[in-house]
Amino acid sequence: MQIGHDGQSLLWVTVSGLGIAYLHSFLYSDALKQGQVIYVMPHLPRESQGIYLVYPPSRFTLPKVRTFIDFLAKAFVNKGPYF
Repeated sequence: MQIGHDGQSLLWVTVSGLGIAYLHSFLYSDALKQGQVIYVMPHLPRESQGIYLVYPPSRFTLPKVRTFIDFLAKAFVNKGPYF
């Protein structure tokens, strides 16, 4: 039975002890550090998903778009596949 389609709801259910969830690590990393959740199936693959930015091509990128791109690039550099 699936209760929700969004990660936050599934994390809440898991932390509440009502089930297990297969989530992206950025959703559960704090709960894992605090001991609220544990790995129950460590043999499952933890695949890395990329972060992609999609914006219209142009000869000039808006400064706010460039700033956001630079922010993400700096925030996620050397984080590994399971930040």
